[in-house]
Amino acid sequence: MSWSEDEELQQARAAGRWSFLVQMPANSFATQSDLLSLQTSALRQWTITLLGYRYSSGNIVVVPGTDTANRNTDNATSGCGALLLSMDWGIDGATEHALIDYPTRGGSFQIQASVIRASIVVGTPNFALSTGPTPPVVGGYMSPSPVSPLRVMGTPQLTTPPTFVSAPGIVVFTMPRRAYGYRLYQQDSVLNSTFKLEQLDQGGSIIQTDNSASASPPSSVASASSVWPVNNGAQYLRVTNNDAVNSRVIGVVWSLDLG
Repeated sequence: MSWSEDEELQQARAAGRWSFLVQMPANSFATQSDLLSLQTSALRQWTITLLGYRYSSGNIVVVPGTDTANRNTDNATSGCGALLLSMDWGIDGATEHALIDYPTRGGSFQIQASVIRASIVVGTPNFALSTGPTPPVVGGYMSPSPVSPLRVMGTPQLTTPPTFVSAPGIVVFTMPRRAYGYRLYQQDSVLNSTFKLEQLDQGGSIIQTDNSASASPPSSVASASSVWPVNNGAQYLRVTNNDAVNSRVIGVVWSLDLG
């Protein structure tokens, strides 16, 4: 029996889930499994779109114990820990897995696969997160799409939690799967510091020393230092705080290639 493309997509739609809209549980580390699921026989390009955070009701605490503000019900970003999207995709048993940041303001990206599974993850062992007391409503959908000359519509990212590094001191980050670039962010009150960035191979040998990065922006993941490419063969990033007096709180934002 031969199927046309439209017939096969209809069968896939009937067997899988192409959209979701869920309210995350409060103060939870629960995983919402298989929110998007697909299985077809043919390899195709798919566009996955994630909706921005939305809240149903209630107030947010602006200053703990002293002040509150009305919660914005559309695309608000306060009141919960970061969520992660767990992606599995591939064809005929050859599958890939990656964790990416759920974009708080929404976003789209493309992957090529015949099998797709997507879940929302909170509080994995390496990410001490929680949905918070007033968690968001999150949603998304996927659709077949022609191969884009841009390949990736957005830039999926994975953000490490803030990590303490002593003065002076060293912290080593494990590079996530499919990372092709990274940038450092600083989260503390002192805005002047210089870090030495070194990429290491599996045995811990230096294969690339990037220029020292000056972390001068305020405490924000969005405001970061220079973006550096991940070298072929690199598996770890070693960050050295060269300030002999001031300790730092830093993290890494990894750019991922899921195309």
